[in-house]
Amino acid sequence: MDKHNLNSDNPEDILKEALPKNSWLIDESIPHVKHLNDYNSIIEDLKFARECLIELKKMRVLEENTEIENSTTLKRVYFTNSVITYARCFNSTKQGGRISINKKQFKKNFPNNERVSAKDLVKFHEYIMDLRNKFIAHADNSIFETKRIYIQFELEGENLHSTFANLSVAMFNFDQTQLSNFMVLIDYAIINLSEKSKILTQKVKDQIGDDKLLEVAIKTLKNN
Repeated sequence: MDKHNLNSDNPEDILKEALPKNSWLIDESIPHVKHLNDYNSIIEDLKFARECLIELKKMRVLEENTEIENSTTLKRVYFTNSVITYARCFNSTKQGGRISINKKQFKKNFPNNERVSAKDLVKFHEYIMDLRNKFIAHADNSIFETKRIYIQFELEGENLHSTFANLSVAMFNFDQTQLSNFMVLIDYAIINLSEKSKILTQKVKDQIGDDKLLEVAIKTLKNN
């Protein structure tokens, strides 16, 4: 699905301008349409989170091979965006907003895997949500970050100098196992939701009906 930058106060205006020729924008008042739009939106978010992890993995390989310098800032961007965007899919919204998905999906029909189980997936999902809720989006006391002030002393002849400074340690990266588990988590969620999206697409098509589709197609082609 194409993405377009917003340069207007109303995203709907941009969306209509970006609509391909001879197309019909389906009204969300039609049963199942909003639900389908929400699922597709969540799939896009999951794919973006996956892209961030891929870039994070690329950076690690390049750093290990000393092909690039250590880029703490860029790794933090990819790490933070992967966690926030993933968690966004599971956080509930106000009435009328996008639907959210549930971690229970990881317990349903998950294929046998020698490396990771459905139970492992749920546990790692909760770990990612904790990262978002206790560290990235909030400043709770957590195992992911620590900051302390310290005094550095320096002796210059008979004079003792002291300097106050701050030292912080924060986790803005994943180890190889965590990165792999996160990929599995996202891939399985995408597969699961894509199947649901296909089912809803057929329901929307059935709801509109062939006669209405033909009527809209003729009208749309005439107008263009």
